[in-house]
Amino acid sequence: MIKINLLPVKRAAKKAKAPVDEAVFQLWVGLGIVLVFVGACGYRWQMLVDEVTLQTQLKQSKTKELESLKKKVQEVEDYEKNKQLLEDKNRIIEQLRKNQGGPVRLLDYLSQSLDPLKVWLTNVEGDKEVILSGKAL
Repeated sequence: MIKINLLPVKRAAKKAKAPVDEAVFQLWVGLGIVLVFVGACGYRWQMLVDEVTLQTQLKQSKTKELESLKKKVQEVEDYEKNKQLLEDKNRIIEQLRKNQGGPVRLLDYLSQSLDPLKVWLTNVEGDKEVILSGKAL
């Protein structure tokens, strides 16, 4: 009978990889990971710098807006103060005009009353009481 060898033929043993090649590969992989990490950190840093710049510009614009609003508030306060002063002055003027007619009417009535009596007034004084001084015929 014929013998058939079914066992696989031993081939030449594969070359074992040198430890130096594996170390170089690990070095390149590690270097790649470090570069990716540094790139990600740089990207994040740039994003933060852009955000800080944006916030600084926003703060400056808000500060300018606040200053302009303070000026407007001051103008409004000055306007209100001037308006109040003018209203007070107008009120005083109206009160003086209103009170101005009282002494004139009093003196007119007094002169009409004293004319038939032939009395001449030389002085009229008084706040609450009226003091008359003059001459008569």
